[in-house]
Amino acid sequence: MNLHNYYIKLNVWSSAHPFLALFLVLLLACSESLPLLGSFIPGSVSMTFIGILTGTNVLPLYATIFFAILGAVLGDSIAFFIGKNLSNSILQIWPFNRRPQLIDKAKKFIIKHGGKSILIGRFIGILRPMIPMIVGLLKMRIINFYIIDFLSAIIWAIIYIIPGFAMGRLSLQVPPALASKFVVIILTTLAILWLFSILFNKLILLFHYLGNILANKIWYKLKQNNKLYNIRWLFKSANKQHSKQLFLAILLLLSLFTFIIFSFFYIQNANFITIINEDVFHLFRGIQQPILHKLAIIISATANYKVIISTSFVIMLYLLQIKEKRTALHIFLLLFISLIIAFLLKHFVQIIRPNTVSNLPLDFSYPSGHVFLACVIYGFFTYLIINGKFQQYRSWIFRIIITFILILAICRLYLCLHWLADIIGAILLSIPLLLLAIISHRRRNCKNPMKYLFVIVFVSILLFSNIYLYFNFKQQVNDYRIIWPKNEINIKNWWQQQNTLIPLYRNNLLRKPDQILNLQWVANLKNIKQSLIASNWKLLNNKSLITFMTGKTIFTKLQNDQLPVLIASKIINKNKTFIIFLWDSNIKIMPQNIKLFVGSFYSIYGNKKTKIYTKKLITHNVFLDLNNYYRTNIHISRNELPLKFNNLFTKKNNYHFEIMQLFAKKHMN
Repeated sequence: MNLHNYYIKLNVWSSAHPFLALFLVLLLACSESLPLLGSFIPGSVSMTFIGILTGTNVLPLYATIFFAILGAVLGDSIAFFIGKNLSNSILQIWPFNRRPQLIDKAKKFIIKHGGKSILIGRFIGILRPMIPMIVGLLKMRIINFYIIDFLSAIIWAIIYIIPGFAMGRLSLQVPPALASKFVVIILTTLAILWLFSILFNKLILLFHYLGNILANKIWYKLKQNNKLYNIRWLFKSANKQHSKQLFLAILLLLSLFTFIIFSFFYIQNANFITIINEDVFHLFRGIQQPILHKLAIIISATANYKVIISTSFVIMLYLLQIKEKRTALHIFLLLFISLIIAFLLKHFVQIIRPNTVSNLPLDFSYPSGHVFLACVIYGFFTYLIINGKFQQYRSWIFRIIITFILILAICRLYLCLHWLADIIGAILLSIPLLLLAIISHRRRNCKNPMKYLFVIVFVSILLFSNIYLYFNFKQQVNDYRIIWPKNEINIKNWWQQQNTLIPLYRNNLLRKPDQILNLQWVANLKNIKQSLIASNWKLLNNKSLITFMTGKTIFTKLQNDQLPVLIASKIINKNKTFIIFLWDSNIKIMPQNIKLFVGSFYSIYGNKKTKIYTKKLITHNVFLDLNNYYRTNIHISRNELPLKFNNLFTKKNNYHFEIMQLFAKKHMN
């Protein structure tokens, strides 16, 4: 039995036993919150899997989130009352007596963060199931515990389930037989990433340990040789941690080497980089939404060079006021060098950015200036902050800046202004420059504490980005509009299909052949709608993000990464419905100068109880009155289409498949 059949059986079973399926969700969420047991359950993987099931309509979204929240609170309650009733005797009970260090670690975390440790700890793998028990052991008030716990459970369920829900919707873009394989690939990838994150943390610790050993050995040899005094002077540290300076220098060289190797392959047009660039570009171009487009512009504004320069000068003025001239000089030089490097590298490498936005001239995109400047300048601000008043929160501040950089990178990709390699190159280039600035700054201690640095940085970024958006937001919304190339073909060539510009099939969001375009319609869109309505068709609208999120429809079908201009349905009987999707082909038929719309016209046969549906393409005249149209059917050879569509052709006739052409009579000269 193949994976798709298992998926069908799971779908049928969940439909027949909805409450039992939701109860299993509750048990899974509960088990993740139980002491020790939860440490061995990969919450991100399991809950993402639940999210995928909601996205593929196996489970209802809102009910699933509710039961996940309920299960998380139930598991936390069990752990809380175990700690509250057993108190300190818990250390003598198996299996807790085998992991006393874990109990101590959770205690220290709770003492440090107080009540918010329940919220924070839910997202820290190994501590997640231990914190409610330790909170109970420390005798927290029940009402306080439940207020914070319910809030954390709601946030946790939404954060973990919604991405899975989106992946499930994405899986519906591929043919049904491949959808289950797609889901398995996603889950396998998540499991590998979960294992990789654990391994990566271990490797980071090991690398840090071995790197320090190596740096200490090198520093010891440098100290033994007086002739190498100048080299020792380069790695001087104000707090006598000279070997740590050397360790940072090793990281600098490794990151610089990585950037050079990556840039070499990118400039040489390495095939694997080009393929990934194209895939990511089409993925983001195919999920454009007006609200998200504006949000991406707002977030990108925080890393605009004008905002970064203005913020840097405010910080420099503050540093000069508290007599930290040396730190101010570091920021000035870092900003100046970063701007020069970004400008020179773009014009030296000369990689053209994607040609998709309407009013921006084609310029160079490698590396991404926004991401590069943000990593370097905001990274250095972060270094100053975590080494000052906020040193105790350094891990959380570090995570926040990493998250911000990732969100910024996604926004630049979403606006289709950069290739993925531009973003990766910007991050790789920023690391050695940032490390160089840190190594230099650590040579001397700051004379005065920078108490208000965090507040000034935050307020300055917020202020200058808002000023920038006030003057430029409307213009950028217009400039960053996605455009598609326009083409013209002669009417005779269109009738005879003698032009390769006319699409015969559409690709899905993953750039895989998905559906034949068996309808070509030349007319005004208004007239097309009137013709359909007159033939008892119902016009639909599933373009909005709200429709997608409510689960009423799947991801809108795309052609050339564009949303359909028209979707219509006509119910024939309770088990049969006709569907039409029409897209703008960006082609005009000349000399009439009328748009050509391409589409898919098919019937859906299905059973609501089993949720098993089949589709069948239609090319005969069954859907509207054609008195106002010229019509012909074009035969298509299997050689003109990908192998995926071979099942549409019969063995007897290689020209079995047809495309219907419609031309409005009133436009014919």
